[in-house]
Amino acid sequence: PALIAHGWGHACAVVDGGAQCWGLNDDGQLGDGTTTQSRVPVRVTGLMTGVTGVTAGQYHTCAIVDGGVQCWGRNTSGQLGNDSTTDSFIPVQVEGLTSGVLSITAGQDFTCALTATGLQCWGDNGSGQYGDGTLTSSLVPVAGGVGLTNITDIAAQSYGVCVAADGAASCWGHNGFNNLGDGTTIDRNTPGTVLGLTTGVTDVGAGAFFGCAIVDGGIH
Repeated sequence: PALIAHGWGHACAVVDGGAQCWGLNDDGQLGDGTTTQSRVPVRVTGLMTGVTGVTAGQYHTCAIVDGGVQCWGRNTSGQLGNDSTTDSFIPVQVEGLTSGVLSITAGQDFTCALTATGLQCWGDNGSGQYGDGTLTSSLVPVAGGVGLTNITDIAAQSYGVCVAADGAASCWGHNGFNNLGDGTTIDRNTPGTVLGLTTGVTDVGAGAFFGCAIVDGGIH
């Protein structure tokens, strides 16, 4: 899991087992109980120990804490995963994800977590960000990445997700800028293999509308 992450106007890091954030804070994305922006790191309320990873969406943030997931900030689409659409200026527990989380990633208004049993996603699904074959959004985690096995890495675009699974790179969601790498500009709500990346993929990364992968030690 990532030890540092940035959203659209804020960043967070794991520091000595706790979480610290800085930057814009209009929606409580710094997690310090306020909406006051900060030019220096501030401690996330309640997350002093047990933090092993962070991710930042557009205006929300999530962390792996003692193997579970907690999120804070904007929640208009349920991206905090606590069965509500109420913003939170401090961390809230994601429903059902209290242990066993390996990695997390956040897009604009959604979040996904990798667990030992597969991918779980919540928040906005209007572009097929879950990869579950639907466009139905959820305020709590639901299974995503239908049909994929042995997922080893995940990365969110603004409205989509890419993963490394069984040595290949697969992506889904919004595709208006060829950002899924499948040779089309058609959105997908199920995983599609990135053209040419069927073996040797160990890690994936993503920006707003593009994806990258480490393949046999090189970058594509």
